[in-house]
This record gives sequence, C-alpha cells and structure tokens, in this order.
Amino acid sequence: ETGQLDNTMFVFLGDNGLLEGEHGMVDKRTAHEASLRVPMLIRYPQWTEATGPIRVPQQVLTTDVAPTILDAASAKPMSGIHGQSIQPLVSTTPPAWRTEWLYHYNYEKQFPYTPNVRAVRGDRFKYIRYPHGDGTADRHMAELYDIQADPAENRNLIADPAFAATVAEMQARLERAMQAVGIAPDAATNVFIAGTTRSSDFPITEGTAGGGDGKTADAFVMKLSSTGKDIVYAARFGGSGDDQAYGLALDRNGSAVIVGETDSTDIPLAEHTQATHGGGKWDAFAAVFSADGRRLVMSTYLGGKG
Repeated sequence: ETGQLDNTMFVFLGDNGLLEGEHGMVDKRTAHEASLRVPMLIRYPQWTEATGPIRVPQQVLTTDVAPTILDAASAKPMSGIHGQSIQPLVSTTPPAWRTEWLYHYNYEKQFPYTPNVRAVRGDRFKYIRYPHGDGTADRHMAELYDIQADPAENRNLIADPAFAATVAEMQARLERAMQAVGIAPDAATNVFIAGTTRSSDFPITEGTAGGGDGKTADAFVMKLSSTGKDIVYAARFGGSGDDQAYGLALDRNGSAVIVGETDSTDIPLAEHTQATHGGGKWDAFAAVFSADGRRLVMSTYLGGKG
C-alpha cells in the first residue's frame, strides 16, 4: 500500500557448506567448492526492471554485500575494502569483474580437521596448498582443479604433466591474490600485512624503523609467523600527519615494500627520490624495510602540488 516493497532490498544468505566425507575431510573450513559455496538471493526490482530476474555467473563474495546495500541506498561508498557493489552485474551490459579471489585459513586447535590453507579460485582453475607453518616443505599434496570441466573436484590435476604450466600460473596468481589484500608470503612462509592504524597501543616491536607518532593515522607493516600466532616484527611508518598504506610486496631479499599516501611533511627518509612533500594535500610514499624490520632501506615522497 505504501509502495515500499519494491523500494526495499532483500538479501537472503545461507551459511557456507560443510564437508561430510568429500575429499576425505569433515569440516567447513576447506577451500573446496562444497565448503566455499554460500547461497545468496537478492530481491530489488529497481535494478532488474530491464533484465528481469537473472542468475549472476560472475564470482560474487560476501564482501560485496555491504557495498551493494550502500549502493542501493545511494550512500557514500566505503574506502579501503575488498568488496564492491554487484549492481553493474545486473545491467544489460555487465562490465569486467574479478576473475580470482583468495581463500586464506590458519589452523585452529579446536578444529583439528583442517590444516593451514592457501588457495586461489579463478573462473576456471582452483589451486590449493597447505603450508605446514614452520618453514618446511608442505606435508600435504597441493591440489589443482578444472572447475568448469570437473565442478565436483573429483580429479586433482596437480601431478598431471599436461597442467604443469597451469600449476605455475596459479601459484603466481595465489601470491598476487595475497598481496592484493595486504598479505605476502616470504620464502619461510611467514605472512606480511600492511595497513593503517590509529591505535596508540598498536603492538610495535622495539627497535624497528619507520617513525610514526601513534597520535594520528600511521601506516604499519607487520611480519607474522606462518601460523599467525607470533609477531616477528611490527613497525609504524609516517610522520606527524596522517599516513596510510595501501599496497605491499616483498623483494627477493625478503624486504617488505609498502606504498601509500601521506600528508605528513616529516616522514623518515632513506635513499630517497624526493626529499620533501610536494605541497598538495596528499603525496604518495614508498618505503622498503629490511628483512628484520630494523632499517629503512629506502623511503621517499612521490608527489607534487596537485
């Protein structure tokens, strides 16, 4: 009567799946389709008026739900998140969309059925590995599945010579997917995380380089053991203003490379390309930490007056 039914977005989600013997496993924390999948129905006629009800073939994640709701409400999008509104996918000409995403799980003592899991799921292939967590070789066989040809994942292609190139490609895609969300594995399977903190009591390791005052927003980089239980080092980066890290990579020496933006005029510099803030609101910055986090190998401003 009030016309609000078709002006209301309904989102219905189930829980993810539970393995009951598939792949010899009993749990809901694995990277297999029977565990990963989450049913989702959305009703919002304003977006499907031209197309009618449709089934979206692209890979939609739970991280897309909040941006989708905000989009429907014409609210300001959130920044620094991994999801995005699915509204373009229900248009008559869907745009390019994600072609892969990361699954990352660390072993929990109370759920002993599933080891550490690192996986990347593409549109066609899925690659899964199980790092042991102590820097030694994986003790479980990795897995490669052709999801299009084998949706039930009955045939592990990891040892098939015909798919050796695909294995190498998916291994590289897994590393890129981890780096895209601020996680980077090093040769010892440690985990690196970069981001931004406003916490004055953020757990910084004594003796690390990087500056930051703990009073405003500071960038940070953290190196964890592969289980995620131990901090190898944690360092702030920045000056007296706001400093935010948006990207992370590792060089061949195991040094963490972080990039982001800053409005500080006093970030710590080392082997710099640009010695001063460019004069605009924000400058980009790049910083390289030594493998132990105790020295800045390089740090520089990158920006101008715009």
